[in-house]
Amino acid sequence: MKLLIGDYKRSLEGGQSYQETLLNFVNEENLFIGVVTRDATLKDDKRFQALQDKIHVIPLRTQPVKLIGAFKKLRRQGYEAIYLNRPVMSVTELLACRVSGLKVIMHAHSSRAEAKTKRRRMILSADHYLARFLIFPLLSKIRLACSESASAWFYGKSALKKKKAIVINNAIEVEKYLYSSFSREKERQDLGLDGKFVVGHIGRFVWVKNQSFLIDVFHELLAMNPQAVLLIVGNGEKKGELLSKAKTLGIADKVTVLEPRVDVNVLYSVFDAFVLPSFFEGLPLTLVEAQAASLPCFVSDTVSKDCAITNQVQFLPLQAGPKVWAESIANYVYEDRRDRSAEIKEAGFDIRDQIKKVEEIILKQDWK
Repeated sequence: MKLLIGDYKRSLEGGQSYQETLLNFVNEENLFIGVVTRDATLKDDKRFQALQDKIHVIPLRTQPVKLIGAFKKLRRQGYEAIYLNRPVMSVTELLACRVSGLKVIMHAHSSRAEAKTKRRRMILSADHYLARFLIFPLLSKIRLACSESASAWFYGKSALKKKKAIVINNAIEVEKYLYSSFSREKERQDLGLDGKFVVGHIGRFVWVKNQSFLIDVFHELLAMNPQAVLLIVGNGEKKGELLSKAKTLGIADKVTVLEPRVDVNVLYSVFDAFVLPSFFEGLPLTLVEAQAASLPCFVSDTVSKDCAITNQVQFLPLQAGPKVWAESIANYVYEDRRDRSAEIKEAGFDIRDQIKKVEEIILKQDWK
């Protein structure tokens, strides 16, 4: 079967990370996968050199006629379905799939609409609900979600109970993220972090990640532990704003920001604690990765509880304020890091098992 996945981007986070992992582990004898993207420069990226013949650039959703034409062309090339990994549904895109004859596999990766402004979030939510109720039921027989909360947002609260949706865990290549004392020592030396208590965070600098609160938490923590440093990996439109806030608070010299990197897995061994104060999430891959590295995780209670795979996740209310969060981090009883691979795999978060599950669902589907 020939299958398209998308919308493919350069980002190393979230749904994009899942799509890259899918490409790496899928059995190509069963599924031939092509990639759709709106980034025409993707072919120039060294990370995607192996995909050159499989990358198909499609028009923006604001160009529905051209988008339908592009999908029809792909349909003539033998592609039967498109596997959309999305935070929201789009009326235009789903209609284009319908008209072109492409079947749709939808995979929900968020529990709410994410955007820079409240107005934009309202527009995306309205588009999502229109698509969900009026168009989507006509198109897709395969409805996947990364968590129960993501399924409820995409398909309705009763979808899982009625077996109209299936949870596919945001799984990882477990061995890649296990704690390594060698990586810890080497990276800490390279980053000048020997002897420091490293608070880690990985994520885009966007509203939903709530990094302004993270800066406040770290500011409080410094008063309790002067050896603390904050190491953030990510980029995004709010990066400058957050760095300015750190400077205003007089803690800029204690905050390090690294660009997203392919070997981000080694940084989990550098961290002593992982903090995620998001306003909401579907089921963040970063939390699965952090637990695989045997890291204590401090997470807002608005994040899906499905992410608590080990006993190292503490859920905290944002309303409690930065000081309470800082106290939780400072007072946590830190234990020696150990191999958590068995726990992660038994909980169903090994990527090989989840990709095999996806393959079976797609191949067994009666598309007529």
